[in-house]
Amino acid sequence: MILTTVITFIIIFGLLIFLHELGHFVTARKFGVRVDEFGFGLPPRMIGWHRMAGRWKRFVKGEKAEGTVYSLNWIPFGGFVRLFGEDGSGEGEPDSFSAKGKLPRAVILTAGVAMNALFTVLLLGAGFMAGTPSVIDEQPSPRATVRDVRVRVVEVIEGSPAAAAGIAVGDTLHALDGAPVSSIRDFQERVQARAREALTLQIIHEDGATKDLNVRAETIPEGGGKAIIGVGLIRTGVVSYPWYWALPEGVRATGELARSLLKGFGHLFKNLVTTGRTDATVSGPVGIAVLTGQVVHLGFIYILQFAATLSLNLAILNYIPFPALDGGRVLFILIEALRGKAVSKKFEAAMHTVGFALLITLIVFITYKDIARYGAGIFTAIRNVFT
Repeated sequence: MILTTVITFIIIFGLLIFLHELGHFVTARKFGVRVDEFGFGLPPRMIGWHRMAGRWKRFVKGEKAEGTVYSLNWIPFGGFVRLFGEDGSGEGEPDSFSAKGKLPRAVILTAGVAMNALFTVLLLGAGFMAGTPSVIDEQPSPRATVRDVRVRVVEVIEGSPAAAAGIAVGDTLHALDGAPVSSIRDFQERVQARAREALTLQIIHEDGATKDLNVRAETIPEGGGKAIIGVGLIRTGVVSYPWYWALPEGVRATGELARSLLKGFGHLFKNLVTTGRTDATVSGPVGIAVLTGQVVHLGFIYILQFAATLSLNLAILNYIPFPALDGGRVLFILIEALRGKAVSKKFEAAMHTVGFALLITLIVFITYKDIARYGAGIFTAIRNVFT
């Protein structure tokens, strides 16, 4: 399983980075900007290739490259496209980034984010076409086909009748006193109708095992005066759409996901500014790899959803107006437009250098926290592979 996790993580992370940088690469070429290097990973460079005299040749440091150098770099978490003139040089050269207008430069810088957002739409659209596990309300869209509808447990109140009976998060409520559980409202009404009476609840564990449990609804503080068994429930199902509706649903779902992520990021940054800390769990590459392992266990359609979420996360994070990120570079173009002249190239370069250093420091810190959190489990998994 660990080998499958590693391979899946590399494929997902590598593909998202490749598509992001491909967006910059293609639009730069479209606007006539020379691309000096297309790099996977962050420097220092491990190896590079370029075309010379019509043939692919290994690039040797110090030699003059013909066209774009395609490189593989030592720090595997990241990627970049190095454009001629992005440091402010070559203003008189027609193929220089700095010689282009404000709009072409902004489009080139935004293209990577746009590619990741588009990829999210395509992944979610493909998921809706195949059938995506979703939380559904009582009246799903008439365009959708819903199968495998379940009422699932997402919370068990400590000390409640449900906890005493052995109900766990992730369990499916299959039947109550022999009658199938079809909806949350149906279950709640039937429990209330037989408050404080002995009930037989048939559940299905996440591993597929079926079990009959005896439970009795009781009045507890969390119940607001009503007799309850003490579970939080959601209704899930596999939702699919005809191919001609799948992509529009992918667009809609991407918009909803973007709003949720932006709200989460806003809450995180607000806490950082006001309290200096955050109650959110932030994961780096190691944490994402661990999450990848958990998703791989669930199946392919969950991998699609996970990759879509990661892709949109990458898009949003890259467009934050922070130096060294795409959003930070677009911010300097916006300042140039408002001022009527560009910010000093030395000042902008210095800001991006500082921003890059801070980002690397943050990655190292988050990676350290991830290793502290997941290290024991990772070590055990690796040991099991070789023993």
